[in-house]
Amino acid sequence: MESGENLADEDGTVPTPKETKAAKFKKQSKSKKINGIEEGETSPELRKRPGFENCINYKVLFEKQYEYEGHLMGSESFYARCKACAGQEKRFSFNTNSFKYNGNRHYVNCHNDFNLEQKSTIQSHSLSEFFSNPSYSDADPLQKKFVANLQDLVSVDGLPLSFVSGLGFRNLIQEINPRLNIPSRWTISRNLQQTVAKLVIPALILEIKTVENYNLHLSTDIWTTVRQFNSRHTAENIKLKLMECLSHLDISTEKIGYLVTDGARNMVSAFRDWFDEDERFTGDDENEGNLQIPDQPPLHDEDIMETDDRYDIELDGDDDEQLLEVPLGLVFRISCYAHTLQLLAKDAIGRNPKSQRVLKDVHGILNFFKKSNYWRARLSNVMGKELIKPAPTRWNSNFYVLKRLTEESVYETVSNLILEAWISPRRPKHVPEIPTMQNMEILVELRNLLSPITEATNSLQADGITSSLIYYQIVPTFDEIAKLKTKHFTPLKSQLLQEIIRRFGEKITLDNHIIISAILDPRQKLDVFRMNISCNGVTKLETPAAEKATDFLRMLVYPNGPPKSTPVTTTPNLNDPFSKLAAIPSEPGFTSDEVDRYLALPRIPSTSDPLEFWAQNPTYFPKLSKLAKQFLGIPASTGGAERLFSSTGSLGRARCSSLLPVTLENMVLHKEHRVPTLMKKVNDRKKSRKRKIVTESSPGTNMWNEKEDESVVKWYGFLVYLIKDYILS
Repeated sequence: MESGENLADEDGTVPTPKETKAAKFKKQSKSKKINGIEEGETSPELRKRPGFENCINYKVLFEKQYEYEGHLMGSESFYARCKACAGQEKRFSFNTNSFKYNGNRHYVNCHNDFNLEQKSTIQSHSLSEFFSNPSYSDADPLQKKFVANLQDLVSVDGLPLSFVSGLGFRNLIQEINPRLNIPSRWTISRNLQQTVAKLVIPALILEIKTVENYNLHLSTDIWTTVRQFNSRHTAENIKLKLMECLSHLDISTEKIGYLVTDGARNMVSAFRDWFDEDERFTGDDENEGNLQIPDQPPLHDEDIMETDDRYDIELDGDDDEQLLEVPLGLVFRISCYAHTLQLLAKDAIGRNPKSQRVLKDVHGILNFFKKSNYWRARLSNVMGKELIKPAPTRWNSNFYVLKRLTEESVYETVSNLILEAWISPRRPKHVPEIPTMQNMEILVELRNLLSPITEATNSLQADGITSSLIYYQIVPTFDEIAKLKTKHFTPLKSQLLQEIIRRFGEKITLDNHIIISAILDPRQKLDVFRMNISCNGVTKLETPAAEKATDFLRMLVYPNGPPKSTPVTTTPNLNDPFSKLAAIPSEPGFTSDEVDRYLALPRIPSTSDPLEFWAQNPTYFPKLSKLAKQFLGIPASTGGAERLFSSTGSLGRARCSSLLPVTLENMVLHKEHRVPTLMKKVNDRKKSRKRKIVTESSPGTNMWNEKEDESVVKWYGFLVYLIKDYILS
């Protein structure tokens, strides 16, 4: 009974064990110093740390239980007041390491409530589990994600497979999460092959199957650096290799519309008999005979340059590909127009002795600085950059060499250094002639003649450029060269214009894929055929008129003749107060002719996507949209394949030089599959981060805007009331 009497309160009630524990805790806390300060003493100097209340470990505690007051100067201890201790000026001192435990203990003991902190939904591993199982299994989600990210590092970022064996990388993973199991380079290569076989290629095949017949266009080329094509580069072997690739991706020839290659004779011979082997050409002999081309004997290795130099492949007059009038929907080969532009520039320069001498002198200047380390270092120190070296495998190489050399500061520096080399006591060998201002004028004129061809080549070989821009690039190139005033290279100017007419004259007037795709591009329509073209004497480029191009399109859309337009007659309205005026003409959009309806619409902005226009109007232009699907996807060049060779070559250099061709192929396919996904993730993270910043900084602005809108509404109502009162009075 003594214990019960001691535990009884003043009113005689005996507290429960839980209440006794809470009372004991309160009694102890009354006489307890808070961080060495008794109640009633002067509070220490506190300073709030920005963002401390929003820390992920303490955010819930500060939102539900405590009110942050500040940290002690130079200490990790801080003060906070309990929100549940109503009417009590009581605060507690905590440490960052013990805040969660001690803060929740006070809330449970003094306020008889449970911990309000929400538990994380992320699965965590206990300490005992960590030491008992030091590494994740292959089926663990974290391990799978880690291996997938390693594949991205290899294919997307181009890291060598052996980087997983590096000491620095292994130490990094041990610091981040020692339970991650680092696979070997062979495991990554095998997983990459399985990912491509089970995920990438099936997704690619599924996407190709959605393409309608004749709407899949290909561009192809041969990369001789990687010896995966081990057989002789004859026309028969090239075609056989392409058919194997198509079979691997389950692509039937019925899907293919156009095949874009370079102008090499083995490529031309490989696909000139494509029609005869296709199963669709099983009609009468008369129709087949119209499509046949005289056969040529197969080419051998000694007839073909085994090199990447596109300038070394030149077509003679008798070997040029013949222009075919092929009906819509049939597979045939067309040449790379960017490559053709380079060939015409090479042929014109090759037939002009003066331009050859000028380029030879330029190459002599470049070789002088290339062979001498001293003069090359002097040149780099003075102008901060080096001269561009000619590269036979690079398109527009001569133009870029002339462009750098004809910069005023560069040309002056080169002239001064060559003069210094001439008067030097130890004059080096093979010092070129001192460039003069007259030489500068000659170089600038040659550069200006090559500039339009360079701009057209760069435009046509860019990503996403199709045949709709071929006409727009070729015709202005002729016009710009014809307008140039020449003093030293007038014969070269004439030869360039003649080469453009010889290689593109018939194509821009007769090839259906150039004319139709240009009209069906809503950014240009018929305006591209109304451009004024200059001429150089009697040298003139013949182009189709806008009316002829329209008739050509209408014949393809309506082979049996255009539909007859039915005039819309309106019955006169006797009650019309404006009956004496002329009748309102009907809108042109109501005509039944799709061609007229399409051409009556204004052109869309140049920054718009023409494919989006046709995707939004399939019901309004059913026949034209079908043609647009076929003609607006034809590649203008093989530039995509050339860039693929360059990017793949960068993967096979340095520590990746021993990779097998099949591994390179898997890396390229995996990269093309993953890059859009990774880019989308990065962009989404940037948008969410910007949205968060705007949301945090906009409450005051939004409040001001709401108040401003409210005041405007009040003034508007007051004005309406005054006007109404004035009218009634």
